[in-house]
Amino acid sequence: MNHRLRIVLGLFVIIRIAAAVLKPRAYSDGSEEWMETVVPEQVPGFTLLSSSRTDKSVRMSDVVYDVLQPFGITTRYLRGEDGRTYELVVLAGNTRKSFHDPRVCFTAQSWDIGNPGVYKINVPELGGEIEVSAMVMKNVATGSEASAMFFYKTPFGIRPDTLRVPFDLTFAKLLLKKNVDAQFYRFMVIPPSEGEGALEKDLKALERFARSVFSKFQQSEEGKYFTLAP
Repeated sequence: MNHRLRIVLGLFVIIRIAAAVLKPRAYSDGSEEWMETVVPEQVPGFTLLSSSRTDKSVRMSDVVYDVLQPFGITTRYLRGEDGRTYELVVLAGNTRKSFHDPRVCFTAQSWDIGNPGVYKINVPELGGEIEVSAMVMKNVATGSEASAMFFYKTPFGIRPDTLRVPFDLTFAKLLLKKNVDAQFYRFMVIPPSEGEGALEKDLKALERFARSVFSKFQQSEEGKYFTLAP
């Protein structure tokens, strides 16, 4: 057994012992009612069309809540200055079951996904340049089209997909961090741009949308729960 492997195994044993001996920290759950008051409806450069706070028709289905068991999920539809519809979905929770890859749901809901990949955008309130997952989508049942991006915020930063989210939540609890919550953010624009470089154009539009949303979050102490900036 080489020296590096012994160190790794030793650290693993120490973590297991610590997890068994130390008294677990009690974490309080957030609430959807609170989220609805904090997730903005008024976003600079955009006009509110509908909100899950007042319009239950845009609320996620009961099946989604039963499967994911989050603190809450909020939805906002807004009109951009370009005349297109922009969608914001925010989900919060502190257990692994609350976070999954939304592309699975997209496919199950008859969406064909094109140009999926990890891209970079800049959001100052999230620490500057971050990686996000983005794609174009077409619903084969309804003909609807959209461009979408999503990412996760965990106790250890921004993640473009679910790969590291379960580990982040587990390690945050093992380290007895004060906050072990995570959030999922989904931004969509309908309809998508057309022609060459369409997704890149929409990614710029979604970046502007995200920057407006997070700048609004940053304006209140409660809103800073959703950002990384001090």
